Amino acid sequence: QEAQQGEEAQPGQEAQQGEEAQPGQEAQQGQQAQQGQEAQQEQPGQQNPQAEVLVLAAFDQSPFLRKQVELYNASQNDYRIEIKQYERSEKPEEDGVLRLQRETVSGNGPDLIDFGNGYNTSDIVGKYTEDLSPYMGEEGRKACFENILTAFSYQEGLYAVPLGFQLNSFAGRTRNLEGRSSWTDRRIYRIFLDEAANYFGGAKGLEETADVIQARVSMYVAERVD
Repeated sequence: QEAQQGEEAQPGQEAQQGEEAQPGQEAQQGQQAQQGQEAQQEQPGQQNPQAEVLVLAAFDQSPFLRKQVELYNASQNDYRIEIKQYERSEKPEEDGVLRLQRETVSGNGPDLIDFGNGYNTSDIVGKYTEDLSPYMGEEGRKACFENILTAFSYQEGLYAVPLGFQLNSFAGRTRNLEGRSSWTDRRIYRIFLDEAANYFGGAKGLEETADVIQARVSMYVAERVD
């Protein structure tokens, strides 16, 4: 009987051994789950709490700029750009450019700046931004219009680079432009000067002068421009 009981105890021992094997399985599953979480964190676009934050000072509420920032943040996990809004003002105590200069000089300035459509050379005349020429390299300069880079240079330094530019122009039929193959807007300027002379000479009031200028310019353009 004792031998029989010993034999009957063996299946219990096997069950016990099986139960002891479960913690090892749980540990293995835990490692797999941890590896899965690490792989998920490494995927682009996932929020990385250890990502280095880059502050972008922006002077325009630009949907294009915000879209580009979103695309950049979603493309990698090492850096994250955050936009900090600034506003221009005629009051020195409220002007965003002066505020930006003070913050930069004190060591609390942003990493990147988008001066927006109101950019002027006076924005960087203090040379508180870095010269971008070394970062562009020869290939970078070849990809841009050299005359535009020259126009944005200040004392042989390139402290701001435009994202783009636009040209406004008129086009007209040669027969409507007295046979000319090309023309300028000097004629339109002449209209402004003639009417302004009448205004300053006291012949017309300001509102009447504005109405006449608008009518004459519209007529001139309508006759000659498509």
